[in-house]
Amino acid sequence: MTKLKIISNSDTCHLDELKDLFSQESQRIIITSPFLAPQIDNLLNEFNFSNTKKVELITTFKANDPEQITKPKIIKEFYEFFHENYSQIVVKVHINNRLHGKIYISENNNNSHLILGSANFTRNGLCKNNEWGIAINDQGLIKQTTDQIYNTIEYQDVTYHQIKKACMFAEHTEKDNPELKTKTKLVSDILKTIYTVENSRNTDPQ
Repeated sequence: MTKLKIISNSDTCHLDELKDLFSQESQRIIITSPFLAPQIDNLLNEFNFSNTKKVELITTFKANDPEQITKPKIIKEFYEFFHENYSQIVVKVHINNRLHGKIYISENNNNSHLILGSANFTRNGLCKNNEWGIAINDQGLIKQTTDQIYNTIEYQDVTYHQIKKACMFAEHTEKDNPELKTKTKLVSDILKTIYTVENSRNTDPQ
């Protein structure tokens, strides 16, 4: 029987749900998220991967984007976390630059589980932001979703060696173009300004 469960960061949190998901005995864990925690090893330390045989990450590494500077280091830390803490686990990284969905799967024969929602694999996404998701245990839907995820991969099996090279390129690029990593900061809160009207009880600021 298919069971659906709504997950939010209001009454529970995605992080706790993922801890349960990742602690299960898994042939493969799939993390599908365009945005990743900048110090991803700190976030990964929250989980117990002792019962896992393989971990696969699907994320973005967009051209002509600040990710050219930031993403190689994060992916390198992802690889190194498992090498240092769970050396028995096979780790793979794939790139899909059109990725927007956030999907987490624990795959184990006929007992797989999936969480699909809006929460990126970041601490804000998993704990703080107003995010919602659905936990699904329907094996047919999980297989269909997994197949779709892997059919959209642009760069398959990006190796640790390739990521180390990417880090070197990123360091040189950042030195030559330091503005790539920074975003323009505006000291302004436009919405607060226009929302605050003479009548503070006004519920229709239009």
